[in-house]
Amino acid sequence: MGFKPAYKSTMSDERRKELAREMSIAMKSGNMDLAREIAMKAPMPLPLANVLKQDWGIKRLREAGFNLDDAVAAYGKEWLQD
Repeated sequence: MGFKPAYKSTMSDERRKELAREMSIAMKSGNMDLAREIAMKAPMPLPLANVLKQDWGIKRLREAGFNLDDAVAAYGKEWLQD
């Protein structure tokens, strides 16, 4: 039996797998810009979101286009305040 996280992502496992397939196709075709664009659609993991919020600030995270849906769902909309 595997480890189950305490938090369930806002994105389904099926959608994540779909994005991974799309990203793989883009990478194999050499289109790294498209691969990065696809990767940014997946919600950022909570620990990484917290670290980057401290290091970069919310404004920079949002401007970079990261998907922060999981962080907002876990911590509330107040988390988006610097």
